[in-house]
Amino acid sequence: MPIPSVRRSRQGALPRTVDVVVAGGGAIGAAVAYQLADAGASVLLAEAFTLPDGGEPTHFSASAQRAAPPVAIARLTGGGDAPAAARSIEALDRRSADLYASLPARSGAGIGYGASTRASLHLLPDDDTVAAYTAAVARQTARGLNSVMIHAQDAAALNPYVAAWQYAGAALVAPERWHAPGAAAADLLAAASDRGAVLREHCMVQGIERAGGTVAAVWTEHGKVRSGAVVLCAGAHSARLAASELPSGPAPVPTGPAGGATSAPAGSLGDSERLRLPLVARRRALGFTLPLVPRPGQVPATIDVGSTFWFANAEPDRVMLGVERPDRPLEAGHEPRLVPLLRRAAAHCAPVLGEAPMAPGWLGTRTETPDGLPLLGAHASGLLYATGFDGAAARVAPAVGEVMRDLLEQQEPDIDVTPLGVERFWR
Repeated sequence: MPIPSVRRSRQGALPRTVDVVVAGGGAIGAAVAYQLADAGASVLLAEAFTLPDGGEPTHFSASAQRAAPPVAIARLTGGGDAPAAARSIEALDRRSADLYASLPARSGAGIGYGASTRASLHLLPDDDTVAAYTAAVARQTARGLNSVMIHAQDAAALNPYVAAWQYAGAALVAPERWHAPGAAAADLLAAASDRGAVLREHCMVQGIERAGGTVAAVWTEHGKVRSGAVVLCAGAHSARLAASELPSGPAPVPTGPAGGATSAPAGSLGDSERLRLPLVARRRALGFTLPLVPRPGQVPATIDVGSTFWFANAEPDRVMLGVERPDRPLEAGHEPRLVPLLRRAAAHCAPVLGEAPMAPGWLGTRTETPDGLPLLGAHASGLLYATGFDGAAARVAPAVGEVMRDLLEQQEPDIDVTPLGVERFWR
C-alpha cells in the first residue's frame, strides 16, 4: 500500500499554468506524463478517479486485459489500413520492451511490471471464420510471427477445459508479452512524479478552451489550468473532451464554497474545428472461480471468437473468465447477478468452468473503436490523443509516451503512427 504522504501528494491545489495537461491516469497517461516531464516540460496529470498505486490484488490488475489482447486480434482480423496499422503496433510493442528494460535505471523508480509471455488460443465457430483466420495467419507467417491454425481437437489438447465439438477450428496466436496494467501505471506515475509532474486524482477534465485555433486552457472539476497542450488518454471520455472544446471565456465562476469546484464557460466551436474521436465504451463482465481442487494447469488465454467469452489463469488455483458484451444492462461494480451470466457464457465453451464455484462478478467497461485499433496522433495545435488501447495499454505505454513527446516537440517520431490516426475514419 502507498504511504500516506504519497497519497496526499495526489491531491491539493492545481497549478495555475503548465506546459501540458494529460487527461487520464492509466498506463498510457502515466507514460506520457513521465516522458514529457523527463524532457523538461511542466506537466499536470489529471485523473477523474483514483490513481493506481500498485496495491490492487493481482487478479484485478490482470483483469483489465482481455484474454486475447487487442494487438493479437488486430494482427489477425485487421481493420482500417490493417497491414500498416499492425506494423505500427508491433513497432510500439518492440520499442516498449526495450524501454521497460531501461526505465528502472533512467527513472530511479522501482519498475515492477510483472510481465509474462503467453500465447492465446482463438476458438473459431464456423467455416467462414476459419477461412478468415487462415488468410490472416498466412500474413503473420510472412512477417515472421509464429501463429498457427490448428484443429479443434488440438485446441482441447492445449486447453482441456475447451469443448472441442462446438468449434470448426482454432488458431494459436503468437506469444505476446502481458503486463499487469495497475502495476505498470503505478510505477510510471512514480517515475513521472520524481521528474516533477503534478499528479491529481479525483480531478476530472471537463473541457478544453481554445483561442486562435490553439489550446489555451483546460477546465477541471476543481478549476481552470492554463496550458498550451492537452493529451487525451482518458478512454471513452477522450471523445467527450475532444467534442467539448470551448472558446475562450470569462474567469471561472465559483459554483460552491470558496475554493470549491468551478464550472466551465458555455460556448461551442464550429463542427470543422472539433475533433471527433469514434470511441465507444463497451461493457465487460469479469469473474473468478473460487480456488479449484485440483489446481488448474497452465493453459493458453482462450477466447471464443463467436461469443467473446474468454478465460485465462489468474492465481495458481483460480481461473479468470469474462464476456466482452454482456447482454444485461447492470450497474458497474461488484455484482452477484453476474455469476449466472458468466455460467451461461461458459457453458458453451468450457462447461466444466460453467459449473465451478465462482466469486461475485465485476462489471466494468472497455473502450473500442469501429475497427478495433487504437487512436494515436495530433489533431490541432496543442491537442493530441492516445486512447483506445484497452488491454494492450500497459504493453505499449512507454513507446506511446515517446511518440507523444516527439509530436509535442514537433519532431518526427521514430515510429510511424499515421495509420493509427483518426484520419483513417475520414476516408
